[in-house]
Amino acid sequence: MITYHHESNQEALDNIEDVFENQWGKDQWDEVGLNAACVQDVPMEVNWAAYKTLLDAGALEIFTVRDKGDLIGYYMSIVANDITSRTMVVAQNDTLYLEVSHRKGLTGYKLIKYAVEELKKKADIIMIDMDIHKTFFPLTERLGFKLVHYRVMLEV
Repeated sequence: MITYHHESNQEALDNIEDVFENQWGKDQWDEVGLNAACVQDVPMEVNWAAYKTLLDAGALEIFTVRDKGDLIGYYMSIVANDITSRTMVVAQNDTLYLEVSHRKGLTGYKLIKYAVEELKKKADIIMIDMDIHKTFFPLTERLGFKLVHYRVMLEV
């Protein structure tokens, strides 16, 4: 049974770290990390301590999707006041991942929809970044998102 959860706690972060480091890490990095975009030979070294700092500060929101209790995907956003408009709270998606075996059907859509509905309670604007080679614009458009900017990267 697929279930969706708002789990902004250390236990959920530890679960994501464990599954990422021991099961998904290399595949996820190759698929959506900087290595896949353009920077070659960048090691995957997730800064879990930074995530913990954000979690402890109440700035990290974690949403999970589970199949019979097992983690199969997650959506994490950093929620904070905008730097250029300090009265506006922005939820900036940091990571989104769903096991390949669960990508058919509506599981990913439902995870994002669940996260968005929960984030609406805390933020004025919700932003989702996606890699150029793994876009899902039709899904975000269905949820009311619109394309507002492009981001470019220079390898130095």
